[in-house]
Amino acid sequence: MPRKNQNGLSAFRERRVHARHRLQSLVYIDVGASRGLVSDISEGGLGVLAVASEIEAHISTVAFRLPRSQDRVEIRAWVDRMPERR
Repeated sequence: MPRKNQNGLSAFRERRVHARHRLQSLVYIDVGASRGLVSDISEGGLGVLAVASEIEAHISTVAFRLPRSQDRVEIRAWVDRMPERR
């Protein structure tokens, strides 16, 4: 069952080093030439929903804007595909 943290984000209990928090608003993200939506965020990374036929593990430019901000965050990041969820 999701619970809210002090920032109003839903935190899910998982067996991870850092808890993931689902975002309450849409955040679009550019990963190289592809575009997607951020599904969750943690101290260790971002969950991204994207349509891509083939994603190979690589370092890429990742850019996004946080809700209620005009500032664009652009970083170099390790991008990898997670196994499909069932």
